[in-house]
Order: sequence, then C-alpha cells, then structure tokens
Amino acid sequence: MIKKDGIILWPVYFDAKSSREAGRRIPLSLAVTRPSAEDLMHACRKLGFDVERVDACHPRTWYRKSGYVVVKTARRISKQDLIKKVAEELRRVGK
Repeated sequence: MIKKDGIILWPVYFDAKSSREAGRRIPLSLAVTRPSAEDLMHACRKLGFDVERVDACHPRTWYRKSGYVVVKTARRISKQDLIKKVAEELRRVGK
C-alpha cells in the first residue's frame, strides 16, 4: 500500500501514447508524449507546489518502473484540477 501525504500523480496520467483504459486521465489535446516523473516534478515545482519523487511501478504497468510524484498542497485543490494544471504546464514547457 502507498502511504502518502498529498496527491499522487503518475506519468501515465499525462501520456499521449496511453489509452484511457491504460490510465490516461486527461484528453489527448492536453497529453504529452512519454512524460517522466522528473518532468512532472519540474512542472509541479514551476506551479509552486512542494513535490516528492518516488520510484515505483504503476499497477497497470507493473513491469515498467516509471515512478510517481506526491504533490503536497497547502491550498485545497481537487486531484482532477491539479492534473489539468500540471498537464497545461507540461504542454507549455514543451515536453
């Protein structure tokens, strides 16, 4: 079980190569190609969030160690709103 102090974001949430069934959580218009946990970490930091990177495997892709980030927020924000903001930042920086 994953213990967390914030909101967990997996790179597959933002991957244009992944289907919704495989775990993508945003529309293709906001998705980027093969983001890494490092890319997510940089995007979250640019947005002003405190971030921690963790090495792990997404449950649907247990054979590929992609890692994830835990975003610690001081303000109340829903996970879906956070995902959308991070996706927009990833597109802005050109990942």
